[in-house]
Amino acid sequence: MPWCAAPAGPSASPRPATSRKRAAASSCRPCWRTAPCSSSSWIPGASIPAWATPTASSSGWKPGWDRKAEHPVLVPDLQLPFPLAWGFSTRLDLPEDLPARRLDQVHRCGIVEASEAVIEGDGLWTTRPGVRIGVRVADCVPVLLAGPLTDGSPWVAALHAGWRGATGHGDPGPGGGILRRGVARYCALGGRPADLVWAFGPAILACHFEVGGEVIAAARQDPAWHEGLRSEGPSGKPHLDLHGFLRVQALDLGLDTAKDGSVALCTVCRPDLLYSYRRGETTGRQWGWIEIR
Repeated sequence: MPWCAAPAGPSASPRPATSRKRAAASSCRPCWRTAPCSSSSWIPGASIPAWATPTASSSGWKPGWDRKAEHPVLVPDLQLPFPLAWGFSTRLDLPEDLPARRLDQVHRCGIVEASEAVIEGDGLWTTRPGVRIGVRVADCVPVLLAGPLTDGSPWVAALHAGWRGATGHGDPGPGGGILRRGVARYCALGGRPADLVWAFGPAILACHFEVGGEVIAAARQDPAWHEGLRSEGPSGKPHLDLHGFLRVQALDLGLDTAKDGSVALCTVCRPDLLYSYRRGETTGRQWGWIEIR
């Protein structure tokens, strides 16, 4: 299989697939060994219809597309625990100035409650309806989490996970990487990991994520690490499966694979859909955002 698969052609139907094969934790491996980076079970090639998005509710998914939607986004196909709007933008649709609470992202592990007073960090959470929170990414992984607390109130979070955030490298705070800290915050407020719905958005995948020894060394410190997350690229240098690394953390934390809405689209492989810093072009950013309705 080629390292950089060509973008898939347009699909006859704009609807996302309703089923998805989920690999067990033991089968995590670099994306180029399992599927072309341009593949996706819920993105019809490059044919994302303009100003159209699936509609969701707490009872599941409504058929068809809502062409009056304010923003067209890639929306995880999951049963939701409460009314929720969430998704990931592409370069074709969502403007960078999407109104959302966001932080000055610093590639670390700070997670804070959404507040006008907050300035810096890489994760936001809220329990308030109508507060849209988001992170901006080019090659890093946008992570969205949503779940009920023990009193039934909703909780959501948006996290920015580059390799430093995913591993906790250089961050003196306790708790490991940003996903582990985000789930810990949810549990501290009365949530259970198995109740979370979760999704990792488009990011640089193993086919293009060439890294140095420092990155692999940092990733190996995580208790869920296994060597299948590391591969050797064409140049002989190591590549890291960042999506897979976060996924094994999620499973180690007790998240349910049936509630995983992640999409394995590679930002480098898909210039037709996604911005990428590593691709070396003048680049913008995608959003991962979430809002309790």
